Formats: sequence, structure tokens, C-alpha cells
Amino acid sequence: MSVVEPEHPITEGLTEFWVTDEQYILDFDPRVNVLCSALWKGTAMPVAWTKSWGKGRVFYLALGHDEKACNQEIFRLLLVRGTKWAGTPGEA
Repeated sequence: MSVVEPEHPITEGLTEFWVTDEQYILDFDPRVNVLCSALWKGTAMPVAWTKSWGKGRVFYLALGHDEKACNQEIFRLLLVRGTKWAGTPGEA
């Protein structure tokens, strides 16, 4: 995975990392703030992103498709940071 937004509180201090997980590709709104991406058929696709929703915040993480994937340290780190970030008032 590539960290696209290394200054964001969710990805701060992270660099490129490897994970073992199922690639789950969706159409996505190009206005989201992509934090991490992965290559799929040669194209970078979002794996983690944020956006504003009204007065709230949304964090999306495409990782975590099975128990093995959820037990990876990077998954837990992104999930915890993303949840804390989404629960804090402010701009996406």
C-alpha cells in the first residue's frame, strides 16, 4: 500500500506498507481525500479515505476482510486512528 497523505492524523508517520488482504474495489467519489492506495491492474485505487458529511466526518477503510487481515498491526492502527479521527469534530 502507498500512503498518499502522510501528514494526515490517520496516516502520520506511516510510509509504504505491505498487507495481506482481499482487494475490494468500488467506484468512489473522486472528491474524497485519499489517504492510502493500492495498485489494481496497474491503477492506484483508494484503500483508505476521508470526507466530510454535513457537520460530521467519514473514514473508510477497505482492509479487514477476514480474521487474518484484521490481526495485522497496520489494520488495527488505521482502524483505531480512523475511528478516533471520525469521532472528533472538524474538517475532513
